[in-house]
Amino acid sequence: MSKTAGDRLAQLVYYLQIGRRKIVITLTGTNHFARAAALRQLVDEFAKTYSADGIEQYEAEQLTAEVLASAVGGVSLFAQDRLVVLRGLAAAKELHDQFTGLIEQVSDEVTIVVVEPQLDKRTALYKTLQKQTDFREFAEPSEPELQTWVAGRAKELGGTIDANAARTLVQYCGADQSRLGNELEKLVAYDKNVNVDSIEKLVEPNPADTVFTLLEQAL
Repeated sequence: MSKTAGDRLAQLVYYLQIGRRKIVITLTGTNHFARAAALRQLVDEFAKTYSADGIEQYEAEQLTAEVLASAVGGVSLFAQDRLVVLRGLAAAKELHDQFTGLIEQVSDEVTIVVVEPQLDKRTALYKTLQKQTDFREFAEPSEPELQTWVAGRAKELGGTIDANAARTLVQYCGADQSRLGNELEKLVAYDKNVNVDSIEKLVEPNPADTVFTLLEQAL
């Protein structure tokens, strides 16, 4: 049985805690919320276990051959242990071959995290990342998965939400988990027992849902 993304993330966090290193991680997929949460957990755990001074983050426009070589294989003056986050590597096509060669040369004191919302599965970079890194793809959750997440998040906030209310909130917010989380915080602060009435009172539905409702009423 394959491990879930959550199981593997917990394992990576454990590796950071015990000092088992030389890890190259890929975080990809269109689910921005889950992808960002995974990165945040890795960054927070690294800072707690080692030092925030060892965290380096590079955007696509910052990446050059020299920067990439230094980030992946170089030594920092500020910290022996480093967590290097690379965003936008897919766009820097001239660096793909160099990065592929550097993967095998990653220092034992360095953890690399490649963050890419979307990867072209036809490219050599995708195949390299999938085969040679801890590859985790975060897909958009289904409506039932979102409803389950809403129920769990409401509980974490100290509130409750019934199935009908959870379904209504997902219909109002769509698949935007960031917005779902923000709206839940507002709803629980208003009334710990979230229901459809409080959602209709406090949450603005997505424009598309509003149009659909008006069309239904006109029929």
